[in-house]
Amino acid sequence: SDKLPFMQSVIDDAQQAMDYLERSQGVSQFVCLGLCSGASAAAQVSFADPRVRKVILINPLLPSTRHKFLIQQSHFYRRHGLFSTRSWLRFFSMKSSYLDIWDVFSSEIKRRLWINSSGDGELQNVASELMRFFEFIQRQGVQLLMVYSQAEFGDEYLKTVLGDEYHAIKNSGLLATRRLTGADHLVTPLSSQEELLNLVSSFLAETKTP
Repeated sequence: SDKLPFMQSVIDDAQQAMDYLERSQGVSQFVCLGLCSGASAAAQVSFADPRVRKVILINPLLPSTRHKFLIQQSHFYRRHGLFSTRSWLRFFSMKSSYLDIWDVFSSEIKRRLWINSSGDGELQNVASELMRFFEFIQRQGVQLLMVYSQAEFGDEYLKTVLGDEYHAIKNSGLLATRRLTGADHLVTPLSSQEELLNLVSSFLAETKTP
C-alpha cells in the first residue's frame, strides 16, 4: 500500500524493521539472509544500509539474460548431460535441439578464448553491476556467504561473468561459497536444511579480523 516500486519497498520495509529493533532493543548491527529473489533483496538491503554487517545469499536469483541461459545449459551438459544415457539417445535419434547445443558450445569456446578481453555489452553490464556490489561490501567491511544447492550454477555464472576478478575476490576472503549436498532450489530435504543451518551458524559465529 506504500505504492513504492517493488525493490524500493523491500528496502524500505527492511530498514523500518531495523529502525524498530534499534529503538526497542538497542541492536545496531544486522544480518541479511535470503533465498532466490529474497537473496537479491538481501543484497540490495545490504547495499542501502551500513548497519548490515553480514549477508547470506542462498541460490541467488541471477539476471535473466541470454548468457544466463547459455551458462546454465553449459553447466547442465558438463555436470549431467555428458553422463546421461537418455541425453545421448536423444542426441543420436535426432530429438535434441542441435541449435541450442551449438549455441552453448560456441559460446563456451568464445568465452574461453576472449571473454575477459572483449565480451559483449550485455555481459559487460552484468559484470559491472556485480563488481560494484563486491567493491561496495569490501569498502564497508561486510562479510558475504553464498550458498548453492547441488544443481545450482550460480558460482559457475560468477566465474564466467567476472573471469579473473572472481578468483581475486575469492582469494581476498571477501566471498565465501558453500554447496549443499543433495539440496534442491528451495532446500526442502531435512538433511539439507540441517546442513544449511550449520553453515549459517558457523558463519554468524565468525569474527572478521581487521
